[in-house]
Amino acid sequence: MDREETIKVLMTIQAAYPNYKPPDKSITVNLWSRMLRDYTYQQVEAAVDAYIRTDKSGFAPSVG
Repeated sequence: MDREETIKVLMTIQAAYPNYKPPDKSITVNLWSRMLRDYTYQQVEAAVDAYIRTDKSGFAPSVG
């Protein structure tokens, strides 16, 4: 997954969780991009979609 795809994933998370406001978006994008580089955009998108659909906590997912 590349940096632009990471930005799209984080925008999806922020749309679903309006209280998700990372203090430094550039650092957040860099970290998530590095941690998810071995996955395809489709894999990460599917995982985020599944998380959003089934989440009961109301908290945005973490990269871990």
